[in-house]
Amino acid sequence: MYFHPAVLPSIVDGARVLNTCRAVAGVWLEGVERHHAAQLDAWKDLCSARLESTRALSEARLAPEVALRALSAASSEPFTLLAVAASLAANVVDTHRRTMELLYADTEEGIVPASESRAGRGARSTSSRN
Repeated sequence: MYFHPAVLPSIVDGARVLNTCRAVAGVWLEGVERHHAAQLDAWKDLCSARLESTRALSEARLAPEVALRALSAASSEPFTLLAVAASLAANVVDTHRRTMELLYADTEEGIVPASESRAGRGARSTSSRN
């Protein structure tokens, strides 16, 4: 794993860099594992719901009952997929948050916050115009 010197500016010790890289890789791999498990669970839930709706549809005897069961089975899928997408996005955000916490904790000065870097860019851009 490679980190640009600007990301970890105060680290000179090679062992410390290696430990940081290992910790970040561990967080990322854990995030990938959670992501995979969430996808697998969602797939299992979706397939079992499809199976149940197919069973219910096969047990229907009259045409209105068939139509009602077919419509009720398909109506919940978009919401289920939306919930899965939100869960996966939350996992990604959590993984990135934990990675940044590791990087902040491991650097002595920390990374320049975005608000300060924007202010610095704004100051540079106005001074270059004058």
